[in-house]
Amino acid sequence: MVQRKRSDARSDVGEAVKIGAAACALKTTPRTLRFYEELGILAPGRTLGKTRSYTKGDIERIEAVQHLTELGIGLRDVVELATTRSRSRTGDTASRKVHRQLEDMHRDVATKRKQCEDLLSQIDAAARLVKECFGCEEPPRQGKCKACPVARNVENVQLLRLIWDQDKPGGPTR
Repeated sequence: MVQRKRSDARSDVGEAVKIGAAACALKTTPRTLRFYEELGILAPGRTLGKTRSYTKGDIERIEAVQHLTELGIGLRDVVELATTRSRSRTGDTASRKVHRQLEDMHRDVATKRKQCEDLLSQIDAAARLVKECFGCEEPPRQGKCKACPVARNVENVQLLRLIWDQDKPGGPTR
């Protein structure tokens, strides 16, 4: 996943800005900001002429949404987290619901972190083995090189199963 670098939107925004300037500062579109409003994630102010007006707080709220979604938190979960307090009757009810949501999010992110750590290990192992093939003059096919470190380890490194030929009828050819 490519993480977008924002040009610190807060420094680009004075007191309040119109939707186009807010979208530009956040590297998103006005439609996305309207969509967030429809979902209840944010409620920008309005000018006398009914134009949406985004404050520094609105910008920071959208940045939090973008950060969570860029890291793989589902928009449904973000909406629930963003709207729980306003939909609750008491602070106790709100805090208990939000706490549960945060615990669930923590568990999900911890699981994703473990999966990412496992993938990083797979990538490192595959890269080390593939690097051993630098300079190989043999065709890149299983069984062509008896000393091939990748072929010897294809069963041990799951990622190599994707990278290396399967040498099966109808399989990929180069």
